[in-house]
Amino acid sequence: MRSSTTFLAAAATLLSFAAATPLEARYETCIAPQQWHICGDGWSGCCSVSPCKGPSIASNCPDQGSSGPRPTPTEDESPPATSAKPEVDEGWHEFCKEDDSQCNWNATFYHIKNYDEDYAKNSTVSFFVWNDSENTTELRRDAIGVFQNIPDDAKNCSLYFYNPGQGTYYGVHNSGALDMATLDTGDKEFVDAVGGKANWKSTAELLKDGKETGTLDLNNWGWTLGEKSLTNSAKFACKKEIAIHFTLSAPEEGSVIFDQVRKLGQVNNFVQRAGWVIKYDL
Repeated sequence: MRSSTTFLAAAATLLSFAAATPLEARYETCIAPQQWHICGDGWSGCCSVSPCKGPSIASNCPDQGSSGPRPTPTEDESPPATSAKPEVDEGWHEFCKEDDSQCNWNATFYHIKNYDEDYAKNSTVSFFVWNDSENTTELRRDAIGVFQNIPDDAKNCSLYFYNPGQGTYYGVHNSGALDMATLDTGDKEFVDAVGGKANWKSTAELLKDGKETGTLDLNNWGWTLGEKSLTNSAKFACKKEIAIHFTLSAPEEGSVIFDQVRKLGQVNNFVQRAGWVIKYDL
């Protein structure tokens, strides 16, 4: 079962997300900057902010007269003119070339838990971090992203995040601020440096010596920013394999989950790239 499926089962009443893949007709019913949302209590419709509330509060959209789908035109009116939508998403061309000659999207995410120190799962298609600091033990689920096959002549590496305005699974609950730190594995590859299995126990020493490279707040990305790239990363040394530790930085409970996409067709025929990417100069 994918991490996103598990997360939805546990927190569907708290999480709002733009409609997931594949692209469906409901994308055509909302007027920008609104997006389609589905809440755990059954509310669904168009809204420019998150309409989903906690389990004891009914979900609702504060937009005046705009929650819910666009009404079907009557015989006396015509639908508003809309510009043609691109056949594929190209927003990532803002900072990466088509051939990815200066970008690397090939991340494997090792998800680790401080409340289950032997837990060891990894994914190349989804990213999921969570914390619950209201609990006295400060439960945490972190991620370590390992990017491989960086060119030998790459320099001035930095970390970017990109999500298209539609077509991927994306969700944030409460805090979405992430601290990011590069990990020094010496001359070893990450998997070898942690003894062949990445879990909380085996990565503890590496995490202590992580070098902070920035903080990026992904809160409300899906319904306020749309198609855009973000970076708050300092330049760091490039090497053939780069490992980055991601952990939620805010003290309150929070979570971030999204699709990592490295090629067209991975999730649908619209999204070509999405998620974390290392950008560098040659």
